[in-house]
Amino acid sequence: MDRVRIRIFLAGSHEHAWTCPPDHDSVRILMDALSANAHPSHHRASALVRLVVPKDEGGERAIAFLRQSLVAVETDPPLIDELPTVHSAKRAWSSDKGSATAVERPAFLVIPEFFPQETRDELFAWLVEHEADFQASGVRSTAAAAADDYDFRKSRVSMNFGPWREVVEQRLQLVLPHICMRLGFERPEHERIELQLTHHGHLDRFKAHTDNATGEMRQRLISLVYYLHRHPRPFEGGELVLYDRVENADGTAHQGDGFRMVPPDDNCLVAFPSHFHHQVRTIRCEDGAFADGRFTVNGWLRDTDLGSE
Repeated sequence: MDRVRIRIFLAGSHEHAWTCPPDHDSVRILMDALSANAHPSHHRASALVRLVVPKDEGGERAIAFLRQSLVAVETDPPLIDELPTVHSAKRAWSSDKGSATAVERPAFLVIPEFFPQETRDELFAWLVEHEADFQASGVRSTAAAAADDYDFRKSRVSMNFGPWREVVEQRLQLVLPHICMRLGFERPEHERIELQLTHHGHLDRFKAHTDNATGEMRQRLISLVYYLHRHPRPFEGGELVLYDRVENADGTAHQGDGFRMVPPDDNCLVAFPSHFHHQVRTIRCEDGAFADGRFTVNGWLRDTDLGSE
């Protein structure tokens, strides 16, 4: 799909229409506005919607209106099923012998078709060609695992993005405002995007952990996972498991028993707060071919103003 026709209906029988690519900023802004109207307690969308849209005869025009006046959005062909879905956190309180706790369910955002298909195919082919760049992974020292504990984390990682780092960062910059808004984060004044390539093959896994446990990792606010794999999916397992967070009355927190499971769908980006415990379920891909594994671009949005002590 190269182009989509957008028509918006505003209160007072006003309409506007334009044609644009499906990943145009106006599309995402509109759907954020619709979602904010439907679930106002989960969103921080501005009350004023500002759009810069293409004109049919060439050039651009600006449209501004109050978010509450947006009645409906029509797309041809349909786009609704392809839009990001946010799964919001919920908090429940309980008490045991005077010790109050809060159980927070993990919030996560799913963005399917993150890259245009041609870009996704080129990136996947490049990753397969650069198998030699992937080396055995380890973990930084945490309370849960010693440094370089390869049983805790079994995978292969690479920091060589070649020509793809700028492509990935530009795409992330396009969606980060929406990710931050939907997950309830203020965009950091001084930020950095950290990136890593990861491959999971047969029997690889990553046991439950958080992404901001110690040191400079405490700067991580939002974790980002972009998935790639062959079709049909040649492996079993590899799901992302996000665990509840139990907050104790004394301010400490630990991993809860409840969880949500997110499948590793190809060309899909998943975003979630870095403080939630999560794991990668064991991969089963007995043929063992590198190209048949679970590929991810892992990213983290950092607030560089946060201390590392």
